[in-house]
Amino acid sequence: QGTFETLLKEIGVDSDQDVEIVSERGVSGFSTLEWFIGRAQVKADDPRALKIASIGKEIICSARRYVRKNLEDAVEKAKENYKGRVMKDEVLARKLSEDPEVEFWIHALERLEGASLEGIDKWQYVLATTPIPNAFVSEMLPQRLFVTTGLFEQFVHNDDELAMILGHEISHLIQGHLSQKSAFESFLRGLEIIVLMFDPTDGLLSLGKVVGKPGISLTE
Repeated sequence: QGTFETLLKEIGVDSDQDVEIVSERGVSGFSTLEWFIGRAQVKADDPRALKIASIGKEIICSARRYVRKNLEDAVEKAKENYKGRVMKDEVLARKLSEDPEVEFWIHALERLEGASLEGIDKWQYVLATTPIPNAFVSEMLPQRLFVTTGLFEQFVHNDDELAMILGHEISHLIQGHLSQKSAFESFLRGLEIIVLMFDPTDGLLSLGKVVGKPGISLTE
């Protein structure tokens, strides 16, 4: 809880009344608006919180499919190194898990699905009331997607723009770029979002391109 509060203070949030969280288990606080997740009816005060959850979950589901496919391809590629060699299944599994590309995609999947059986259903979508425009995920607080009201007020005018930004943030998570963010790094991420809004090119529309993997899009 302390980490959660500290992170929110870094983006200008001082009161828990300025935060709304949507998850598979419901919404924190009093509710007036509805959102449906599967068979569960969920409500929230601010429609933007529901929008973050709806679009955010679609992106995370697509990202999971993307990561799992790349993990499968990496495993098949790594198997070629041991073709024709006789070894126990557990030995082969260990060797495959030590392959750098396989290891990369395993960690990417862990960052998306977490360590629980709930997998991506444990994600929470956080709307923070602050004039600072920002959106981010943090490995210090796994499976939480944060968006500020300032981002909506200054840069997000439709679903496509929100999806572009959220996809860009999830691509950073997949690549493991988000460890131990400082307040200054959070500020730089805000600047990156602003630049992104002025130049939404290079395959970042919809889900965003995986940073550092030119020519590979999460939508592929």
